[in-house]
Amino acid sequence: MVFEGCRVVCGVVAPNASKELFEVIFQKNDPQVTDDLKLLMYAYRDSPSKSIKTQILSLYAYRYNIVT
Repeated sequence: MVFEGCRVVCGVVAPNASKELFEVIFQKNDPQVTDDLKLLMYAYRDSPSKSIKTQILSLYAYRYNIVT
């Protein structure tokens, strides 16, 4: 499933609040997952190494930065 990759990323980014992070990103009133986000999720899932996964996580971090 497409969302499984994002759940894994949320677990890495926020191990103690991965469920909450996932819900914030994919709120029911905003279920739109763009094509580029799907590609990032697939790329993370299919990555052959931790190094590449880390690079992909940095793309997520750039896209979903913390707004205070």
